[in-house]
Amino acid sequence: MTLSSIDTEEKRGEKMSGNRLSPRFSVCGASQDPLEIWNRVREILNPNGLVGDLKFRDAFFGDSMIDENAGDIPYLDKLNCEQSVYTSACCLMHHCQRCISHHANRLLGDVPTVADLFSGAGGLTLGFEQAGFKSEFALDNYDWAIESYRYNRPWADNHALCLDLGEWLKDPTTVSQVDVLAGGPPCQSFSTANRQRKKEDERDYLYKLFIESIPSFKPKIVVIENVRGFEKVLPDLCDQIESLGYKTKIRKINAREFGIPQNRARIFTLAASVDYFGSEEKADLALDRIISRIIEQKKHFSSTNLIDAIGDLPALSASRIKNKTSHESDENGWSVMAHPNKANRLNVWIERINSSPDPPILIYNHKARYNNDRDIEIFGKLKPGEDSTAKSIEGIMPYSSRNHIFKDKYFKLKPDLPCKTITAHMGFDCNMYIHPNQARGLTVREAARVQGFPDNYVFCGTLHAMYKQVGNAVPPPLAKVLASAIYPEVSK
Repeated sequence: MTLSSIDTEEKRGEKMSGNRLSPRFSVCGASQDPLEIWNRVREILNPNGLVGDLKFRDAFFGDSMIDENAGDIPYLDKLNCEQSVYTSACCLMHHCQRCISHHANRLLGDVPTVADLFSGAGGLTLGFEQAGFKSEFALDNYDWAIESYRYNRPWADNHALCLDLGEWLKDPTTVSQVDVLAGGPPCQSFSTANRQRKKEDERDYLYKLFIESIPSFKPKIVVIENVRGFEKVLPDLCDQIESLGYKTKIRKINAREFGIPQNRARIFTLAASVDYFGSEEKADLALDRIISRIIEQKKHFSSTNLIDAIGDLPALSASRIKNKTSHESDENGWSVMAHPNKANRLNVWIERINSSPDPPILIYNHKARYNNDRDIEIFGKLKPGEDSTAKSIEGIMPYSSRNHIFKDKYFKLKPDLPCKTITAHMGFDCNMYIHPNQARGLTVREAARVQGFPDNYVFCGTLHAMYKQVGNAVPPPLAKVLASAIYPEVSK
């Protein structure tokens, strides 16, 4: 499937509303119309039209005009708003006026703040929020990523800008000082997986724009995340940051060491303000304490495998309808669907990412993408751990004469090991991410589960856009580890 064929079908009907994109509900499960969300969820959770006291409905819609035929969802009222008031696992948080007001009021207190540059859909921000930080500012030039960032923070979506950092730096007047400045400058040109790297790739200089932005925020701590290939520019990066009055330290971190079901190694550059900590020596000691806390947290997490992350999700078959990502069915999945609620299968990872011991009520973005007959046959013949060189597919493998180049063109994931690194390439195809037990690639929700996003975190946009956002994100649980280690240094 080509990118153009994906986007052509999806973009029909998408319109701008002010400076906002309008996602197609049937593609991604997001909508700017609260009633559209409400009616679908009501059909799923209250198919018999049971009548409650309507308090939940009124709280959800607030003072807006309500269709009297909207009915009620007594199940959600009891589960979400009586037993566990305003939980972060609320599956309707994106439009619920009561939930929005609660979160807005909670953030009025004096809590540490964070700004996220190259924020994407907000994985790094989410981890900091879960650790007790308030998100003060976010910026990314990818419109669908910013739409997702805003959609999952309806109580504070006005602080996320869809803008190029270089343009913003020409007039950086929209933000004040923050405690932590974090971000992951786009890193594809530094990736060891990039076999066609250009000598003068414009993305090589984005980290310099990040450095240039530091004086605008005057942060106490700086956090920069990037791929291992970024090591070649680390001396220049650290020299430039230290010239601004900071001390720096580098830490290589693999997500799997913190119980995240993914083999994802990244480099984190940490910097501490000399002015804030009082001297270079004290800034150095602060960084040592942060790194010690990061290492200390490892012992609190056990190893998590792929099947722990995705094993409870409904089984699906690959879609057989080409160029129609809005197609939904019980066989291929739905943009919003009921979770099987198999409480006996709930595990530590699902509880951890959803911040709740209860199984999720709804699942978003769990739809199987289209695959042709050849790929489905290959998916079915491969055994977990096998790739394009497997004997079982040598007669149908289209690139068998170039296995030295396309060895991992197809790869079937192992259920009992952490997943391979989730990347933005999934936007083009998931042939390197074949489900271990089903003849299809991972869904957006399954990739998001591996990354550690909560089940109520909705990714907006086209199919390509959703996969790209998930693949580019910092795993929120890893971001929370970092944020928890930094919190004591900036909350004094």
